Amino acid sequence: MLPIHLFALPAAMDKIMDIASKHFIPVLEDSCQSHGATNKSHQTGSLNSYICYPFFPKKNITSGEDALISTNQPNS
Repeated sequence: MLPIHLFALPAAMDKIMDIASKHFIPVLEDSCQSHGATNKSHQTGSLNSYICYPFFPKKNITSGEDALISTNQPNS
C-alpha cells in the first residue's frame, strides 16, 4: 500500500495499518509533502518501517524525477 500524506494532512494511517496487517501487505508511506505533520501523536513517516520521499517537480522537495526510500529495518 502507498498512502500519500498531502498538504501536511496525514493519511488515515490507523485504518491503513489495520488493513495491511490483517492481509500481510507492506506499507510504504509517501511523506514528501508532510514535513512536520502529525497523525495523532506520531509524526508522518514514523508509524511504518518504510518511508519514501519522491522528488517529482511538483513536490515540496524536488530534483527532477528522483526519490529517496528510508527504512529502520536492518539489512533491507
